[in-house]
Amino acid sequence: MIRPKITEADGDFEVRLQADIFLKLETLACSWGISIHEAIRQLIDAGTRHLEQQDAQLQTLSPKQTEVLKCLKAGLSVKEIASQLGVKEETVRTHIHRVRGILDCSDLLSLRFSGVNGDTPAQRNHRAPKFPPS
Repeated sequence: MIRPKITEADGDFEVRLQADIFLKLETLACSWGISIHEAIRQLIDAGTRHLEQQDAQLQTLSPKQTEVLKCLKAGLSVKEIASQLGVKEETVRTHIHRVRGILDCSDLLSLRFSGVNGDTPAQRNHRAPKFPPS
C-alpha cells in the first residue's frame, strides 16, 4: 500500500491533512475488512443515500418552514426571523419545532449547523464546484 511520506521538516499542512485522511480511511477499511477503495465507495454511497433522504424530507416542508430554515441557517434569531417574515415570534417557534421534527434534529443548534439548508437538489448542483477546477 502506498502511503504519503511526511517529514518533520515538511511543515506542509495540506500534505499532513492528506496523510491524516488516508490513515483514517485505512483504519476504517481495516476495521470493516475491506479495501480502501471499497470503503470510499461505501462512504460515497451512504452520503448519496443521506442526501436523497434529506431531499425527500425537504420536499415535505411548507414554503414558510423552508423560509424559516433558510433564515436560521443565515444566523438570524427568532425575533429577527419574525420581523423579516412579518409573523409573530411564536409562529416562528412553531415552524422551527415542526422543521426539527421533519428533519430529525434534536435541538435548534443541531438544526442551525446541520448540512440541510433548504436548497433543492437543482440549487445545490448549481453551486457545486466543478472538478477539476478550471
